[in-house]
Amino acid sequence: MRRLLAERGITQAAFAQQCGLSKDHVSRILRGSVPFPRSGRTLLRLARALGIAPEQFAEFAESQRHASQSARKVVGRLVAAGVDLDAFRSRVPRYSRGHLRAILAGRAAFPHDREAIAEIARACGADPRDFSEYLPSEAEIARWLDAARAALDPEDFGIYRYLTEKIARSFRKDAP
Repeated sequence: MRRLLAERGITQAAFAQQCGLSKDHVSRILRGSVPFPRSGRTLLRLARALGIAPEQFAEFAESQRHASQSARKVVGRLVAAGVDLDAFRSRVPRYSRGHLRAILAGRAAFPHDREAIAEIARACGADPRDFSEYLPSEAEIARWLDAARAALDPEDFGIYRYLTEKIARSFRKDAP
């Protein structure tokens, strides 16, 4: 970090202000007298202020190791768009900031509620169908079909099965 600050002509005070950290804390990080940050949020701020991808920090990669594929997609979109976690949080009011951080870091499960996923997708500029949790699983479709088979006569079941499979395919963007 020290080298990047020097190359970019950024003072510690300006860097601290851009990151939302105190100048003393930045100084301690650069001297190695405190551990390097591990918080995904802080690492995103450091990367943005330095003009680098957060993945360049080994600590960021480690923070994302436990995150679901969907959570990593959200983080990637936020990084690409330059949206910080607080701005993202304001776009997803159903979750507290702490809960959203836990989801994105993999400490909490990515939601399976379709409305919540749609809200998260809108907030990060994605299509809800980009998230596997949004799509009906094969087991879910099988349960729908089993329930219909038990409740409907064979002709109606055939129509139901056709429509269920057509609806399931429509959720998947890549399906013919």
